[in-house]
Amino acid sequence: MVNGELENTKKQYEIADKLDQLNPLPAYSLGVVEESKGNFKAAISYYEQFVARAASFENGYFNLAVVYTNNMDFVNANENILKVIALNLNAGETQEMRKHIINYQKETRSI
Repeated sequence: MVNGELENTKKQYEIADKLDQLNPLPAYSLGVVEESKGNFKAAISYYEQFVARAASFENGYFNLAVVYTNNMDFVNANENILKVIALNLNAGETQEMRKHIINYQKETRSI
């Protein structure tokens, strides 16, 4: 997505979020936008808002785990991936993500 389109999309989701702050989807979408721009701090904030509004929706926790991993915050990444596993009985992919987080943490500590 081109930067102008991304900014327009972000503005639309911000408007939607202001209109209905109980709806979790604008916060999730804003998290996706910020993550795609590499603004991990902002993405985390939006994903945290999302999971506060929709605590049983595992994708928010999964995205938090990804962003925390990209930020090399493995403690929070692991906490969030464990929440995904607790919410998802078919968590094979999630178990693999957890292994990736643990391995990546080990690799980065040896650098």
